Amino acid sequence: MTENDDAVFAMSTTSDTIYVQIIIDCDAIMAAYPTPSQDYTRPTGIGHNQGFMVTATEYVNSGQGTGDLSFKAEVGDTIRWTSSSISNNFDSAVFVYQMNKFSGTQVTDTPELKTFTKTSMVPQTAIPPTVTQAPQNYWFMTCEVLNTGTEGYNVCFGLYRRARGGTGQTLYGYFYWDPTITVAV
Repeated sequence: MTENDDAVFAMSTTSDTIYVQIIIDCDAIMAAYPTPSQDYTRPTGIGHNQGFMVTATEYVNSGQGTGDLSFKAEVGDTIRWTSSSISNNFDSAVFVYQMNKFSGTQVTDTPELKTFTKTSMVPQTAIPPTVTQAPQNYWFMTCEVLNTGTEGYNVCFGLYRRARGGTGQTLYGYFYWDPTITVAV
């Protein structure tokens, strides 16, 4: 091994943090489910064409950009899910509050909500492109990968909407759907 090989080895890690973006079509859900569950323990199931997920290409097994994303991870990896609305996140927003196994092997520990505030850029003008720095709140569901196998899990979320002229977003209903995680042997 050369001195350069030692430097590369020292910087590498065998564990990754995998970011998964969940995108919900709030307008389609509100049109399809006019009286959704108001009980977070009994969310209304949605079609796989109303929620979409994306992650970095290197982790995708199949279904990138669909409601049937299957992604791969390795034992020791961390998974972080964030969510947004494709239906004007300003008025309709989603909050993923629970993810639980419904089939296969339990490959992760129980995902939990984490929040933090970090100074980030805020656009000020488009031309010339200028930004300022300001504290922003971030949140995600996160878990550790503990076992190999394939886990089918439910993504449970609350959908919140702002009434026309409203000053805040209120609960519309609770929903879920079921993608998968595959952990390599």
